[in-house]
Amino acid sequence: MASTAMMDHRNLLFSGISTAQKPKRRHSQWERALRRTYAPPPLITSNKLIGAAFSTLYWTVRSLQFSFFYRNVDLLKWESSVQPPSIAELRRRTQEAFSCKYIKYMYARFKNECPTGRMRLDEFKKMFGPYLPERLNEEYILRLFNAFGKGKGEITFQDLMETLAMLNYPSPQSNAVWTIRMIKGKDANKVNHTEFTDFVRSVFQLSRLVQKRRSLSSNTEGRRMSIQDAIVRRADESFSALDKNNDGYVDISDLAEFFQEEGRMDPLHLRVSTVSPLLGKGYL
Repeated sequence: MASTAMMDHRNLLFSGISTAQKPKRRHSQWERALRRTYAPPPLITSNKLIGAAFSTLYWTVRSLQFSFFYRNVDLLKWESSVQPPSIAELRRRTQEAFSCKYIKYMYARFKNECPTGRMRLDEFKKMFGPYLPERLNEEYILRLFNAFGKGKGEITFQDLMETLAMLNYPSPQSNAVWTIRMIKGKDANKVNHTEFTDFVRSVFQLSRLVQKRRSLSSNTEGRRMSIQDAIVRRADESFSALDKNNDGYVDISDLAEFFQEEGRMDPLHLRVSTVSPLLGKGYL
């Protein structure tokens, strides 16, 4: 896709959004972690002075409790900050999929939700929940989160933009990489039958039709089979079709070859573009 801004040959930084911005003091990060951990104090009086004094006392006690019962390593996860590469480097890594203006816009949104530069699952759902199909359940959203973060348990801004670029401009190879990420929850070269079946099960659970029915029609004899039987059968058929050398694994080359065939997106008829609405409008 043609970009609307020229590539800057200098090491362009985030112009006051990223590295030019002063890092937040540790006290601010402490407060942020503290308030994520504990609920706000209850309203005990309508008197503002007494209420303010009680609130101060409440957070003082919570602060002491937090310092005693939470390990320092946990706090460091909140305090340590991750800075993304320069805009020029991000555009290079994403094959100039996004303009400088759009990258700055997305970074401002990202930093608003994730001041440390580390997006957790709750923040992922908060930022992108409105754009995800309603039928997606918690298990599938977790798969999306792990695929974006490559199994690290967090998503950096670089992870986010590289993944969105990959999904926006799919190729047989990128579709294969994304599918394995969705199955394994991280980058890998291959998946086994058990992992593949678990993924098929999560896809079946997305179907409202399947959720409402207790059984499915199976074959010409008109027998009924359980949803579990349908899942296993579908997984077996798809896995066998992909595992052409019968080594018990489906690897990236198997999936890329499948995607290369005309008119096919993925073996489970689940479009890789499921998360493309995350891009929103105006990303050019």
